[in-house]
Amino acid sequence: MATNRFASHTGEEIETKKKLLTPANTNKATDVAVKTLRSYLAETGQEVSFEMFPDEHLNQVLAHFYIDARNETGEHYKSTTLSSLRYGISRFLKEKKNIDILRDSSFKGATVSFGTAMRELKQMGKGEITHYPEINGDDLQKLYNHMLFSSDTPHGLANKVQMDIRLYFCRRGEENMTKMFKKPFNIMEDEFGRKFVTKVEDELMKNRRQNDKEIFSGIMPEIPGSLLCPVKSFDKYIKKLHPGCERLWQRPRDSFGTQDQIKYTKTRHTKTD
Repeated sequence: MATNRFASHTGEEIETKKKLLTPANTNKATDVAVKTLRSYLAETGQEVSFEMFPDEHLNQVLAHFYIDARNETGEHYKSTTLSSLRYGISRFLKEKKNIDILRDSSFKGATVSFGTAMRELKQMGKGEITHYPEINGDDLQKLYNHMLFSSDTPHGLANKVQMDIRLYFCRRGEENMTKMFKKPFNIMEDEFGRKFVTKVEDELMKNRRQNDKEIFSGIMPEIPGSLLCPVKSFDKYIKKLHPGCERLWQRPRDSFGTQDQIKYTKTRHTKTD
């Protein structure tokens, strides 16, 4: 019996694939933006189904929304939050109505209004971006020396390796950490025999999601003679993972003997904090 060459997906299946390949935080941000605009429309006595508005009316609604937007306590949003709301509404309308409120000339008035709102927020002192302070060397040393980072226990070893991965490969927060697999990470040697860990493939990232794959996205070098050597910790961790699970972060076994090689279960960790 002949088999079909091409697959056949329903519209619902295609939508499901899109959602699965969209970061959870992005979906959440879109939902928040849509909910916020609907709440604004309801409070001002307007129809809440803005995706059904003609472009001209939608342009007017957005122009007012950008200026009128307030948080749940009635205060102005920070500029970053207002920008996030705008991008979330844009993603929703691209999907539902196939329009681009960021670039289409039909929404020039809304774009001008958004710029005005952003300048106003900056004047109010709500345009600054708050960065977390860098971890200094002393604090990092205290962290690594804590019992929760002890390489002698499965929990501690996992915590130590997770911290190393965050520091050397600059992961984008919690979201992609939980989705890591063992395969992309390899221990290699340079021409002088020095070992290092490299990530030879790249998971789909928020800003790199379709056509480009990184060959290398950073290295984690060994620190010869150090008990905290990240390569030594990574190598020890990898060798103790369950071979039946390809996830990088696995749940430690509840009990094990000192001679047991495998210290983790086939169950993946859903959190890495």
